[in-house]
Amino acid sequence: MEADTFKKLQPQTYLRSFLEKNVRPDGRGVSKIRTTTISSGVITTADGSSLVKIGHSSVVAGIKAVVEKPTDDSPDKGKIVVAVDFPALCAAKFKQARPQDLSHAVSQLLERTLIQPEVCSLSDLVVEPGFSVWALYLDVVCLDYDGSVFDAALIASIAALENLRLSTPLVAEDGSHDVSLNREQKVKALNIHTRPIPLTFGSFESYVLADLTNEEEEIVDGQFTVVRIKDKCALQKWGGAAVADDTIRECFTRTDSRANELQLLLDQAAAQFQQRNQSN
Repeated sequence: MEADTFKKLQPQTYLRSFLEKNVRPDGRGVSKIRTTTISSGVITTADGSSLVKIGHSSVVAGIKAVVEKPTDDSPDKGKIVVAVDFPALCAAKFKQARPQDLSHAVSQLLERTLIQPEVCSLSDLVVEPGFSVWALYLDVVCLDYDGSVFDAALIASIAALENLRLSTPLVAEDGSHDVSLNREQKVKALNIHTRPIPLTFGSFESYVLADLTNEEEEIVDGQFTVVRIKDKCALQKWGGAAVADDTIRECFTRTDSRANELQLLLDQAAAQFQQRNQSN
């Protein structure tokens, strides 16, 4: 039987035949993460943007910043609103039906993660307390879906927020509280205190795979994502079989290793954007 036919008819047996040799179908070990690249400032019309690729998965994030009236229950805080889209062109499996549930779940988890006080302070987005704040509308679009898209989306969101440059707001002195914007003078308005670091895993029989491809996502028994923020780890389960405590602790350790790599890549992306700005 040809390999492609074998993979299609018996995907679990196909994957198992590789894992028994401590390798995956794409040649990686179980813990190996695909090549990751980060580019900042890729959308010139956005107030902050980035492009992240993990293997063949690619995600772009763009921010539109708008001055709005704050909510009554948070007069001294701005807001971050996240929308994630998986267009039909990003994966064949989305051509028949758009994955609304997936979009909603990823959007909610991204937003909950980004507004953690350990990550950023929404008070940085206040223009005039009680009257005007910045609202950041963060759109995340999957360009190519090949697994680990939440990881790419969170990394892209952080890179876009770090790339954020806002027009200088000018509050009217006549008591009207009107705000005008000096678009010629851009400033960095949001400090990321701690970068949340994600790593998604899949469990298959006795194996735990890091950074799943789309094909692996379709086969594994269950999926979960570890997000490290400072010295804390949060666990998001995407469904499937239960995961043993020892396995979770092992994945926390793997995420620590991933953090070092991503911190360096995010620093490099920010530095490269700064160099491009200075040369223009």
